[in-house]
Amino acid sequence: MPLSTGYAAKYRNPKWAERRNQILQRDDFTCRNCDDKDGPIPDAEEDQYKAALEVHHKYYEWGKDPWDYPDNALITLCETCHDKETAYRKEAEKELLRAIQIRFLSKEMFALASAFRAMRTPFAKHEKAGRILAWAMTNQRAMDLLTALFQEDNKTMKTMGEFLDGYFEKWMDQACG
Repeated sequence: MPLSTGYAAKYRNPKWAERRNQILQRDDFTCRNCDDKDGPIPDAEEDQYKAALEVHHKYYEWGKDPWDYPDNALITLCETCHDKETAYRKEAEKELLRAIQIRFLSKEMFALASAFRAMRTPFAKHEKAGRILAWAMTNQRAMDLLTALFQEDNKTMKTMGEFLDGYFEKWMDQACG
């Protein structure tokens, strides 16, 4: 999101400095994409520094101040990863939306959105879950199996998210076996 001069000034507000520090501490002052840490490179011969850490907003909402976002909307990224995320985010969102539009009907899109919202995995597991979902969306056998398992167990499950939370391992064993 291109920042207007007025919005960019909010990043100098002490409220943002406090919120930013909360997120950096939560993420152990580590880029959640590449595991880089802020500060000098150990055993460096020269005064070289790793990329500075930044707090990235995964999305923006009109009228919200930068410090008013929930924890799950903010993530620590090094400067390099933040630049890449900013540069490629819109394209990645378009590609994902297009893949979903081609593959799913609206009721299935609601189920998929529910599944993403219900996933309560720590940061380290997000990448694995994302790769599994990406693989499943391009693998007809996996999609057929996932759909069959969901339909079979849907009598006891309230949402697709609960299904994924409860049956990921069972599904992967069958899909990969």
